[in-house]
Amino acid sequence: MTKKVSIIVPTHNRPDTLTEALDSIAKQTYKDIEVIVVNDGECDVQDIISAASKNMEIKYINHHTSKGPAAARNTGLHSAEGKYIAYLDDDDIIYPAHIQTLTDFLETSEYKAVYTDAYRVLQERRNDKYVTIAKEIYHSQDFNRDYFLVASYIAIQSIMHEKACLEKTGYFDESLATHEDLDMWIRLSHWYDFAHIAKVTSEFKEKNDDISQTGSNKQRRLTNLELIYKRYSQWASPKIQYLQKRVLQRMYANYGIELPEHLK
Repeated sequence: MTKKVSIIVPTHNRPDTLTEALDSIAKQTYKDIEVIVVNDGECDVQDIISAASKNMEIKYINHHTSKGPAAARNTGLHSAEGKYIAYLDDDDIIYPAHIQTLTDFLETSEYKAVYTDAYRVLQERRNDKYVTIAKEIYHSQDFNRDYFLVASYIAIQSIMHEKACLEKTGYFDESLATHEDLDMWIRLSHWYDFAHIAKVTSEFKEKNDDISQTGSNKQRRLTNLELIYKRYSQWASPKIQYLQKRVLQRMYANYGIELPEHLK
């Protein structure tokens, strides 16, 4: 029987945290769900999937070569059969009432998309392992489509939307190695209002070291963000364009990369 909610879980070489993520799904009070795990890494997680499948329905799809986060989510979306779509990265968790809260709202309103709040768990590396140094609510801002044209203010696991929305928005842009979620939310918010439920129902980890942010990764983030700004420039007011420029200037400064002439 078709499930009401499809949860897309891309994973890339993080078996330990994948176990925690799937466990958080198994603890959901809302049970009419299918879980779609898309393995986009080299690490074999079949044992994890087999163990988790004892508690819930899981579709497991294995990319033979890594295609990136956007492609992994798209693979999951194409396989999804639920009316509603939710997302969970392999190093994040959702609280037991998360899916219930979002589904109940969509089932009783005219909205096609809704989001809750999330904790951002800040971690740093100590003695070859990450430890939590702070935990804070990530933004908690009411819906503003213009602000999406500047930056993402909603964690990806916080959002649920009808799968039918993809008929207008299209899927994640697989050419983007970063900011693919921001690009999607800009398109989704262009067509649909989001409802905001000011309740924390999930958490995501953010590491404050520089291990994953090599010089090439930093430049890629800058390039992709500027590409997105240009892609949707027709929707950005002069005020938004000014804020976009300020964001890029700050990022170049924080990354220690020389500011290009057109941003000076």
